[in-house]
Amino acid sequence: MCADPYDLLGIVGARIGGDQKVVSRLWRSTIMTDVGSSEFARATAVTRQATGRYVGDLGAEWNCPVVPQGGMVVATAARAMAAALDDPTQSLRSMSVVFAGPVRAGAVEVDVDVLRRGRTMSQCGAVLRNPGAGAGTTAIAVFGASRDGFSFTDIEPPIVPDVEDCPRFGDPPPPDVEFEMWDPWPFWTHLEGAPALGHAPWETWRESSSLIAAWH
Repeated sequence: MCADPYDLLGIVGARIGGDQKVVSRLWRSTIMTDVGSSEFARATAVTRQATGRYVGDLGAEWNCPVVPQGGMVVATAARAMAAALDDPTQSLRSMSVVFAGPVRAGAVEVDVDVLRRGRTMSQCGAVLRNPGAGAGTTAIAVFGASRDGFSFTDIEPPIVPDVEDCPRFGDPPPPDVEFEMWDPWPFWTHLEGAPALGHAPWETWRESSSLIAAWH
């Protein structure tokens, strides 16, 4: 199990960071998120610039393909909200996001508003954008303390091919396929992923199911 919920924001269903817990700490006049030393943690780290304003830097090495992958942007916003809330007893529970404008690689600003601060549950809002940009990513998140929940689920995972039998997301198209959009995406140099259910964008198929699955 992944102890850091922000890792799951980076890539849906993937764990690319470590098991570090996010803890906000006040040190001199700067609030930062203590998130460990993984590539993911460093890429999505933020520093407080002023009350309600956090800054970070999203590297082009996370482009997918021409701007940083959306999960990286969302994870950066989530870390800024966690830092503003500054309550290690409350973890990220849910998050809704609107990608109103592209966020390009480089410096980013995150404006955070703690909408409600509760004893066991709190809500925050954030807008992340490049400096000077009119729009970017807007998010609303709920943080909450741990409590007892369901200990079982009757949902079964789909049957998929073994990971060794699946292509990789970073693989080029087959030699006999002309696909103009293909170019190695920097994002996939940080993660190994393999589609297990679904279709490649150059394939022709008749839609019969919305089910998709991938190995990460």
